[in-house]
Amino acid sequence: LATDVLPYIGALETFAAGLFQMCAPGALVGFSTETQPDQWMDGEPWKVGPHHRYAHMQEYVRKSLSDAGFNIMDISSVTVRLEEGEPVPGQMFLAAKPQD
Repeated sequence: LATDVLPYIGALETFAAGLFQMCAPGALVGFSTETQPDQWMDGEPWKVGPHHRYAHMQEYVRKSLSDAGFNIMDISSVTVRLEEGEPVPGQMFLAAKPQD
């Protein structure tokens, strides 16, 4: 479980592949990401935000996890933190490594 960690990682493919390798069959993983409105992302899968943290598009995170071999269990909208008193939108992902 990791919250407020992925905003410090841009591309997620290597992260997702490494996480999959390190997890035992049947393991659950959960983490949060920072999001921004799609129009702000300009079609980019990840981008540095106004507070110097990475934001990721939901579909990009979903694809990175799926391509690594994880099954997506749940995606929920959350507030990841307050920045200068304002809520920062994000998502909480829950995924599972299939049993052998």
